Amino acid sequence: MKSFLQTIRRIGARATPPAAEADARDAGPVDGGGGAARRHGAVQGPANRSQLDLVTDVLACPFEQRGTTARHTGGLVARDGTLVPHSGYIRRNRELIGPPERPDWASADVVTEEALFGGYVMDHYGHFLLDTLARLWAALDHAELPLVWLRGTGFSGTQSAILDLVGVSNRHLFVTQPTRFERMRVPSPGFTIGGGFSARQRDFLGVFRPRGGPSGERIWLSRSRLAAAQSRIVEERDIEAALAAAGWRIYHPQEHPILEQLETLATAAEIAGFIGSAFHTLILIRDVEAKVTLFGEARSRNQQYQRIAEMKGFDQRIIVAGEAAGDGKRFWDITVDVALVCEALRIPRPR
Repeated sequence: MKSFLQTIRRIGARATPPAAEADARDAGPVDGGGGAARRHGAVQGPANRSQLDLVTDVLACPFEQRGTTARHTGGLVARDGTLVPHSGYIRRNRELIGPPERPDWASADVVTEEALFGGYVMDHYGHFLLDTLARLWAALDHAELPLVWLRGTGFSGTQSAILDLVGVSNRHLFVTQPTRFERMRVPSPGFTIGGGFSARQRDFLGVFRPRGGPSGERIWLSRSRLAAAQSRIVEERDIEAALAAAGWRIYHPQEHPILEQLETLATAAEIAGFIGSAFHTLILIRDVEAKVTLFGEARSRNQQYQRIAEMKGFDQRIIVAGEAAGDGKRFWDITVDVALVCEALRIPRPR
């Protein structure tokens, strides 16, 4: 098999810190002595500023799926028929939703209580962490306001545990039909996939501190027991056998409660695995001490892993070590160079 080893970029505490942001509230100390701010660096670029707008007389329209290619509908709609800024759903600088063609103002119920826009509840674990929580940095200062959601009808046990962890205690309003709000506070997203990551969002999410000291464990975040619909690493079981023989712990995060996952990762010496949402759990840890190695395939566009490591200031490398096969739409079988992965992790090759 052709060798696909390519270290894209090594990032972490020794990297050049991002340029300073003009927004002093984002760049300032958050822990009294400023330890987190010094460790993580400053905010990068004006797109990463935290903004909270108050808008009046808006129509909250629930998210509606419009197929896989057409733009979906939903969001907060102003009287002129446009989306209220920051109320859409953006990935890689592309707006994925638009307002309904004929929003029904006349028959909509009216909510007179001031509310806080939460956004869209995503079932997918990684998108929940990055997208659903993106505006909730504002909830800490406005716990008295109900959070308004335009997608979803509730939270799973894991999602509720994460909301508790980051300190969100607001009531939740799940909009299932167009509803008028007289007053709505709309936060800018603190994280967008393929876009910015604000210091406010970083510090809002990164709150977990382990109960114990360093475990010294080397953790492999396994994908081998994920559902068949997920991307499959063809040779992962061979790699895991070699890792286990070398003393690595093969860890299946989806089989453990979120707080146990966090304790395991926060106390580890090394963390490695194939790119996937399990690595986004690191965003919840205040100080990531482990050396992190992600293996991916050449077509991956997941820049968010790099952005998270840069903003949190931990030692991470991303290595292209495989090729993806499939229809190119969503999920693939990924073939990797086993010897290459073993070399990168300093373990003997399987025979």
